[in-house]
Order: sequence, then structure tokens, then C-alpha cells
Amino acid sequence: MFDNGPSATLSVFSDPQTGGRTIAASDGEVFYQPHTPADSVFFIQRGQVRVYAVGADHASSRLIEILGAGQWFGAAALAGLATHQLRAVAVGSATVIGSQCTEPGGRPVAQSFATSSN
Repeated sequence: MFDNGPSATLSVFSDPQTGGRTIAASDGEVFYQPHTPADSVFFIQRGQVRVYAVGADHASSRLIEILGAGQWFGAAALAGLATHQLRAVAVGSATVIGSQCTEPGGRPVAQSFATSSN
């Protein structure tokens, strides 16, 4: 019934109508960090991304997850949170597709979906 293969996932993330954009990230490039707007989810085409929990002092951090090709990150945007609570950083060079999760005006797409399905 549903095609959950990589090409189906990639087409959802890269669709220009959903704000899809390809990001060629270099080593150490930060995709998001705590208190930055949670308005996009990301799909890794190539390379790795590390996700960290950041301490209250904003200097310390703890590695939460190492992600690779075919995986996605940025769940805060799907959850409708206003800002991120974690930091996501490219390891080496990475190609990532970002897809916006907010409608014009900043309303989370997840909120619109929940409202329309009731």
C-alpha cells in the first residue's frame, strides 16, 4: 500500500513544494542547535551527522546519536516544537536534504494535519 523505500522518502524530502533543498555540508557544519527555530526535517543522502544534547552551560555536550545515509533528523519540527533542544553537526562532508515543516506564517504542518484529519 505504501512505498517506504529510499526513493519514496527522498522524493518527499526533496519536493520543492515542501521547501525541499539540498545542503552540501562540510565537516563541523551545524544544522541546528538549541533555541534555533525547529522548522525543518533533514534526510541524509551521503555522509554522517552527529546529534548532541547540550549542557545548561552551552559549552558541554553529550553525543546522543550518530546518523548516516538513509536516516533523518530534526524531529522537533515534526513534533511542532518552536525551537530545537539538541545540536546536529555534519561529520566530514555530508549531503543532506532539508524540508520545511511549517506553513507560511510559521504554523507547523503537523498541527495543520492534525486539525484537518479530525
